[in-house]
Amino acid sequence: LGNLIGLWQTNIKRLMAYSGIAQVGYALIAVAVGTEKSLASLMLYLTVYTMAELGAFAAITVMSVSSGSDDLTEYRGLYHRAPILASALILSVLSLFGMPGTGGFIGKVWLFTAALEAGRGWLIVIAAINSVISVAYYWRIIQATFVHSDHGLATVRVPVTTWAVIVVSVVAVLLLGIYPNIVLRWAQAAVHGFFVTG
Repeated sequence: LGNLIGLWQTNIKRLMAYSGIAQVGYALIAVAVGTEKSLASLMLYLTVYTMAELGAFAAITVMSVSSGSDDLTEYRGLYHRAPILASALILSVLSLFGMPGTGGFIGKVWLFTAALEAGRGWLIVIAAINSVISVAYYWRIIQATFVHSDHGLATVRVPVTTWAVIVVSVVAVLLLGIYPNIVLRWAQAAVHGFFVTG
């Protein structure tokens, strides 16, 4: 439902809100499965999701203040106006989609693997269909940012504090895409303890 409604949004904050609803749907796969592996995967997924959202909304906040609007049209040519900000936004969006090489991809792989091992393959099919639907509205952000190259627009100034947030989120999204065990170790230990004491 979140993905389908997201298709019609032109306000980027609303679009990301409906994306968030869809992300909760993916997370609930782990709850439905209810195994140690699925719940450990959930903790990894939520960590990656938080980092990706942090980067995305850091960029969105800068643009909202700069332009006074949350409409997607304000993002046209952003790559030429603030290349690093645009790259951070797109990396965050790609992680939310589950692009290979990002933490979002690893998070979804672990969730889907846990569901498959528990015999819940139909959940993976539904999630995969939803991922394909989400491409449509994530692409609109990418298109506005990279494809529309209006060089006449003013550059976007990014506050120092926002740079700090962007660096943390980008490093986390990329690092967890390569070394998910950074989070998985403590996630598995925490979940195992819960199952043993529960």
